[in-house]
Amino acid sequence: MVRFFERSRGGPARERTMPRRLLSWRSSYALTMLSALFVCTGFASAQFSGMEDGARIGIMGPDGQIEYLPTAEEMEARMAAQAGGDRSPNFSAIEAYAQRRIELLGLVSEIVFVDDDAPVGGDGTSWATAHQSLQDALAQDYTDRLVEIRMAQGTYRADRFSGVNTMDPNASFSPAYTDSGTTPTGILRVTGGFAGLGAKDPDQRDPEQFPTIITGDLKGDDGPDYENYEDNTLVLFRNFNSELHGLVLENAIQAIRASQFQGRFTIDGCIIQRHSGTDGSAFVSGAGAVTAGGSLLIVKRSTFYKNRSGGFGGAIDSRCTNTVVVSNRFLSNRA
Repeated sequence: MVRFFERSRGGPARERTMPRRLLSWRSSYALTMLSALFVCTGFASAQFSGMEDGARIGIMGPDGQIEYLPTAEEMEARMAAQAGGDRSPNFSAIEAYAQRRIELLGLVSEIVFVDDDAPVGGDGTSWATAHQSLQDALAQDYTDRLVEIRMAQGTYRADRFSGVNTMDPNASFSPAYTDSGTTPTGILRVTGGFAGLGAKDPDQRDPEQFPTIITGDLKGDDGPDYENYEDNTLVLFRNFNSELHGLVLENAIQAIRASQFQGRFTIDGCIIQRHSGTDGSAFVSGAGAVTAGGSLLIVKRSTFYKNRSGGFGGAIDSRCTNTVVVSNRFLSNRA
């Protein structure tokens, strides 16, 4: 259970009921999130009805520690300080990565196929012999080649290994590659939206017609307002750097969590929806949809719907040196 406290002018903390608006984006940052190509992490505030001026809100975590949020005045001061600094992106780094992505695509030597309609035990070399689960594909050794994983329409889960649903909420996908100059190896990208087995043309790709759904709802019992999320997958994609294209990520505590050690990330044409940001006892750190650190995060042509967080943005919490957000839709996310 998450507990909320109010402290006024340095006085003792007193427990309060659920705030009527918890962590709402300030208007200028909301506009930036909706329209700008480049965004930086903004600040958030919280409010109870009947709050005293200058009071601050604290959230008690499972360890009993209370973390206090900035007041509206402090937030305005931080925004003003940021506005006066250099927040421009490093265009040369972005341009260099864009050029390197083109080069890496030309170095892909193999396509690996995944289809949930395939029998267990496939080698992934064709749709007819596809891996049944993404975990089965990730378990292969790609140290001597650079590959792309293509996923057929269907529903996939991170806890499925060799045809068995383990019901482990800690299971995550971690596709990755190493870019070591002339010999990059590993999984460059994971691409969904293919027709797959049984289709006239299994290579036909249309993510809207052939959705590739990766779900965290392990028991299939989630409600429309985050009910029964206590046993859901904690993070769908964790500690990875492969590009994600045309996937539907839904119903986990968090969709994506990547640390600074993974470097650069690209999320393109994905739908990321209904991630709760809490297991029912406490909010996790970061955003419900995408939390990333590193040198560069690119998010484009994607839809973020009904994701939430206890702080740092319902949809995106980027700690990356450069963050590019372009041509996305943000609908009903809250923090």
